[in-house]
Amino acid sequence: MSKISMPRPRYIAFRIAAAAPLPRRAVGNALRAASTGWPEDKAPKLTRYEWPHGIVRVEHTEQAAARKLLAALTAMDGAAVKVETLSASGTLKALTERIGVLTKRTD
Repeated sequence: MSKISMPRPRYIAFRIAAAAPLPRRAVGNALRAASTGWPEDKAPKLTRYEWPHGIVRVEHTEQAAARKLLAALTAMDGAAVKVETLSASGTLKALTERIGVLTKRTD
């Protein structure tokens, strides 16, 4: 009997350093543009965002690649940025409690 692996979500929290606050749309657009080579169902999805913090959701098998993608983002909406990954978890509740931000959906 073969074991079928069910997709498990991983939520990755990040912080953006930039000269000025960026809107959610700019962050989402940058993520979509950077993940054009990914299969659509596996690409990171912006789940929560409130300047300067955000959370993306990916399958557990894509966590390392998603962290690399976030670290490689250097521009959003024409502005230079640096993205730092803070933590990751299998649930939003555990992640937001650990990092102390984005505990409630704001969008």
